[in-house]
Amino acid sequence: TVHSAGNAQFNNFEYIGNVDLSLDYHLFGIWWDYPFIRWELDKRMLWEQNWIISQQSLSPCFGISVGGWPSFPDQATPDPAYMDIDWVKIWQR
Repeated sequence: TVHSAGNAQFNNFEYIGNVDLSLDYHLFGIWWDYPFIRWELDKRMLWEQNWIISQQSLSPCFGISVGGWPSFPDQATPDPAYMDIDWVKIWQR
C-alpha cells in the first residue's frame, strides 16, 4: 500500500494469484525510483504506479494486520497470524 500523509490519499494493490505464500519464503521486491514504485514477487513484477509517490526519504514498515479491508476475520482465519521475515536488504543510489 502507498499512503500519502500530505493529502490523505492511498492506493492498494491486492495480490490474487496462484502461489501459496504460506508454503515457503519468497522474494518480495519494492523498487522505488521516483516517479515510479514497483512491486515484485519472486523477481516478477506485479504492480507499478506513478502517483502518490514521495520524493522524501522514508523508512519501510513491515506489519501484519487481520481484518478491515477487504474482509474481516471469520472462523477460517488463523489465530494467531504470523509473518516470518528471513532478511531485508535496503540500498540507496
